[in-house]
Amino acid sequence: MWTDPERRHIRDLSLAVLRRWATDAFTALPDAGGFFWYSTASADAEFTINPSAMLAGATQRFLHHYGAGLATVDRRLLEDVADRAARSIVRHVAPRAGRPYWTYLAVPNRIGQEEPNDAVHHAYIIWGMEDYRRYGGAVPLSWTPTQARASLRTFVLTGGVAEYPQDVSYVDSLHRDRPARLWGAGMLMATMARLGDRQGAETMYRVVETGYGPSPGFRRWPAAYSPDSAFYPRMAAHLLLGLAERDFGGAVR
Repeated sequence: MWTDPERRHIRDLSLAVLRRWATDAFTALPDAGGFFWYSTASADAEFTINPSAMLAGATQRFLHHYGAGLATVDRRLLEDVADRAARSIVRHVAPRAGRPYWTYLAVPNRIGQEEPNDAVHHAYIIWGMEDYRRYGGAVPLSWTPTQARASLRTFVLTGGVAEYPQDVSYVDSLHRDRPARLWGAGMLMATMARLGDRQGAETMYRVVETGYGPSPGFRRWPAAYSPDSAFYPRMAAHLLLGLAERDFGGAVR
């Protein structure tokens, strides 16, 4: 267990991080929306949906736990950026049969990209926005938690998991046939478990064990797709998050 001084240190460090993103890596838009940048570098001042969603959720979670003890200027700053980010993400959602869907970059963008999110980045968005909702965000989301869970299921195949959502028909084989990398399967498992889809999380667990293992040497791609058996720590980290949410997610919030 953390001591009270340790908890205060964690709170103060988290506030310093969130304050920096809110002031140094956030673009406020004239329509009362806005977005967090991909990084604190000005070259990454793009409306990429997934980091904006994750930071909106993390900011709102911090406000839920610590907002009452913050200085008014800090509380208002964090509330403003979280709500602005949520507002812009809601405005850019393109539902498919009610299931929330976003392109990787908000459209329009300066490079004309309309690429779909792969599994890991779609799960990031759902995780962040459902955290924003869970922890009291003021902006109403235009989809339900049930529809959010259904959007995660669009990556699930019989005995596998796809890199891109399969609720549309693709012309190119990259989007149609490519399996998810391990971090996509792991992040889907984590987000499904966090949203209460235990069956979906168990499905992801079985897919990973049979296709990406054997444990503990999990590979980036399913063995049936690629002979590359190298171990990638950042891929495995997402799997560990999935296992943690699957087994212990209800214990600590």
